[in-house]
Amino acid sequence: MSAFNARDPLPKEARAKLVRLVGEAADAQAVAGNASNRIGALRKQISFADGHPPDLDQINAEIARLTKVLKAADDRHRVLAGLCADVEHWLHDGNHVALEMAASDRAPKPAAGKTYLDEVYGIRAEIDATRNEIAATLHVPVPNAYLKTLAKEYVEELVATGKPIVRFDGGRLIVKFGDAKSWGVPQDASVPYLAWMHPNVFLERMEQVIDRMGERPNALMPEVKEQRLSEARAKLEGLERREEMFIEAAAADGIEVLRRASVDPYALLNVTVAQPKLTPRIRIKPEKRSKVA
Repeated sequence: MSAFNARDPLPKEARAKLVRLVGEAADAQAVAGNASNRIGALRKQISFADGHPPDLDQINAEIARLTKVLKAADDRHRVLAGLCADVEHWLHDGNHVALEMAASDRAPKPAAGKTYLDEVYGIRAEIDATRNEIAATLHVPVPNAYLKTLAKEYVEELVATGKPIVRFDGGRLIVKFGDAKSWGVPQDASVPYLAWMHPNVFLERMEQVIDRMGERPNALMPEVKEQRLSEARAKLEGLERREEMFIEAAAADGIEVLRRASVDPYALLNVTVAQPKLTPRIRIKPEKRSKVA
């Protein structure tokens, strides 16, 4: 594991990969520039020959080939440059903690009958499905029973606010209503006092309003919803890490796979939050007492 550096929070292995990706982005930009220049020169060649050079077919074929090279290089540069810039912003936003390299498996190989692209596209389909699951879960409503619990807590807060201060002073009974924190007289200023006088009626009316809303389908209690989100996010992280492993394995075999522009930096650089290292306890043996004769 690499130690955390206050100046560079990335472990050395992750920093080396980021530097490599920056270099690959620059290489792609150079390839795109060369292809663009060559296409321009070929078009000039056609123009200078009044549009009908003897090798027009070969020139047009070369322009078509270079156009594909230009698009592929442009896409590669755009994605890699964007990812590298996003990582640097992520590193310097001050919201992350110490990082270390994550444990990684051996470079994966495509399953029988599949290519690296097949594996990556299959994983990306799962990533999209998992992201949709997370988005849908975030918008799942809570059941009415939970809303009634919140209503009860709200009424209790109102009662506490509307509860008067009662004391006996100088032979007089003194009763004071009012919230010392409030300024002016808002429209709902009397609500806490009504709740204090009739808390059960107040709560009953709120529950009737909730009941009229009807029970929403697929409603989840907050703890169940959070559990599902946690599981889906863990699955998404695993998928993104596996996708990056296949892309790296493909590159090692000379096969280029374009990355997604929205890769999680943790997956891209194979880093994780550093776990605190526990200092082992040192057991001190008690001194042996000498026997007294």
